[in-house]
Amino acid sequence: MKTLLIMRHARAEEASFGQTDFERELTFQGLQQATRMGATLAAKNLSVEAILCSAAARTAQTAQLVAEQLHFETQNIMSEVALHNASMRVLLQYINALDEKYNTILLVGHNPAISYLPESLTHDEVGTLPTAGVVAIQIQVEQWAMIGANTAKLLWTEFPTE
Repeated sequence: MKTLLIMRHARAEEASFGQTDFERELTFQGLQQATRMGATLAAKNLSVEAILCSAAARTAQTAQLVAEQLHFETQNIMSEVALHNASMRVLLQYINALDEKYNTILLVGHNPAISYLPESLTHDEVGTLPTAGVVAIQIQVEQWAMIGANTAKLLWTEFPTE
């Protein structure tokens, strides 16, 4: 069985003058959120085999902090510019292209698509993911390439306690 962990980046700073959305970094609270969520995921004894994230500063930072807690080699994080504010269609293209050797993947991205994705795949209502929120879904088809609407089952959600 394949498991997809879908995570929204942790709390980020507001854009300052001259700064692009892509460059926004995590706030101090965001750094804490990501580290705590990583520890929460580690306590679940998850065997995350791949981490895929948007290359934006805040998602890359979130992925790195979570990876450290999961004892995942941070240099193996797959960071993609195209995932920055990607549509659900783009997110699905990346998921569908994942190597079949992976059974448990963590995807770190941005709202609104990162919140819509678990609802589309499971047909369960999840709502808007809070910063550093995680949804775990079990894939009901055999290959990443076959994932689409209603092909997964909601396992659990973890939202930060602030």
